[in-house]
Amino acid sequence: DEALRALDSSCDSALPAQKQMCAGRRFSLLLGAKRVPDALKVGEEILRAPANLKQPAGIAWTIANVIPGDPDALAFALRAAQQSDRALKGRDPMVGAILARVQWLSGHRSEAAETARRALAVTDSPDLRNALREDLRVYAPAAKDAGLSGKPGQK
Repeated sequence: DEALRALDSSCDSALPAQKQMCAGRRFSLLLGAKRVPDALKVGEEILRAPANLKQPAGIAWTIANVIPGDPDALAFALRAAQQSDRALKGRDPMVGAILARVQWLSGHRSEAAETARRALAVTDSPDLRNALREDLRVYAPAAKDAGLSGKPGQK
């Protein structure tokens, strides 16, 4: 509660560009305090008017890392990650990686593998490429060569 009061005080005097980050910080504080219903209410506000197209995926990632076993939070995280993925037309590999992780945690195993393959195909970051390959080893152990390189003809 003290951290929320301090955040409110800071946000009251923040410049407009800084105020956009207040909801995300409030969400993270509430989630960290395991006040999931309150965090999800703030999350719904973020989904209605995100600060940017990636913010919904960011809050989905926070859920996946802080409370990966909470079914209500995972359902929300799935919607949030899907919102970012749709808004970015499936072309942002980091958002795709987040969506795949949330799909996996939500029990959507085949969708997680498909999403991770798609993200791998559009990434140009060696670090993200390696992370997605590792994820695919978990999501789709039988997929030896299918989509693991992200580039045709490579393994």
